[in-house]
Amino acid sequence: MNPLRALRVTTGSDGEAHAELEGLDPGAYRLAGRATLDGRPVEAETTFVIRPEGHELDDVVARDQVLREIASASGGEFRDGSLGGPSVRPPRKVRVGSLRTVEIWSNPLVLLLALGLLAAEWTLRRRTGHS
Repeated sequence: MNPLRALRVTTGSDGEAHAELEGLDPGAYRLAGRATLDGRPVEAETTFVIRPEGHELDDVVARDQVLREIASASGGEFRDGSLGGPSVRPPRKVRVGSLRTVEIWSNPLVLLLALGLLAAEWTLRRRTGHS
């Protein structure tokens, strides 16, 4: 493939070079760079795409008639710069009672249950020969 352009750039003290490519048509391009570092040739390639620009951003002024038609076609409502009186529901009130933190070991029955389960597990292991 023949190159479209060849540019010569010089790197700065940080080792980077900057160049602008202007006037490229929309399409996919491959950029190849070649340099010599410490007497060795080095190459790098990357690809990029230039997309065609659309006309939707050329004139972004709102057109009232178009917006009215869109609103009527979609079942919406057209408002000319004011919100009018939007209906806002009052906030829901939630009352929080008290919060009580209970430690799991604060009940002696829970402690006895845990000790009983550990003793039962130990006994079963001893009887089956898994000491």
